[in-house]
Amino acid sequence: MEGAIRIYGLDQVSASDFLVPDNMEAAISVPVARGTATATLRFTLRFVPSEGALPVQSNSWVNDNGTIKFTFVGWTNAFGTSFTEPFKLGDVSGAPFFVQIAHRKIGDTLNHVTWYVFLGAQ
Repeated sequence: MEGAIRIYGLDQVSASDFLVPDNMEAAISVPVARGTATATLRFTLRFVPSEGALPVQSNSWVNDNGTIKFTFVGWTNAFGTSFTEPFKLGDVSGAPFFVQIAHRKIGDTLNHVTWYVFLGAQ
């Protein structure tokens, strides 16, 4: 990434903007270098419709052999949905890392996603 963005006292190290249909997995790899340490953060994101008449919005994640897999259920707001602030997932290269998402639904089955990765101080 060019330039430096710092927000919430964290350094933004990646921003990914993409479209993904419902029930399709989007894979994101983010190389992270701190000093001489280098690591790659791996994420997958999947958006699925909620079941039933009323949409219920939720999200969950699991660490599956080093890939953090997110599932977002019922994210249907055309005006936008996001985490209220960056969400800490763990540590990489001795520094805490966080993610943030901005999402909006386009039509019935397409998801516009902006996915951010931040690093904290070592």
